[in-house]
Amino acid sequence: MKDLASQNRKFALFGCQYSLTPLPEPWMTPFHFARNSGLLRGFQTNLLSYEFVGIYPKYVFNDLPEDHEVAACVTVAAQPRKFFGVTLARRTIGTGSAIFCQFEISSRDNPAATLLMRNILTNGG
Repeated sequence: MKDLASQNRKFALFGCQYSLTPLPEPWMTPFHFARNSGLLRGFQTNLLSYEFVGIYPKYVFNDLPEDHEVAACVTVAAQPRKFFGVTLARRTIGTGSAIFCQFEISSRDNPAATLLMRNILTNGG
């Protein structure tokens, strides 16, 4: 497996530093753990799995600042804590908010992508 730390992408946005880490391929589990959030309204469980086939992220956020509301995260590999990253989060900025989404939601043919995009547009602010 390639050294994932060397592939991190770093950037600054709204006064915070962010780091994206690529998910290893193939990764061992499709499960994303979710919290109750308007961003995930309409999904029936706190364990997001096969309904997200086709829109799984290629990157995850790691080390998000504490003022971000995490909606979904993933653990990769069979060993607990082998890799952990955030796939969906919100941060309040003034009277609005920024949504940080790594799911590939541009697909018009995927019902999960459509629902997630609707939720981001209607619950993101």
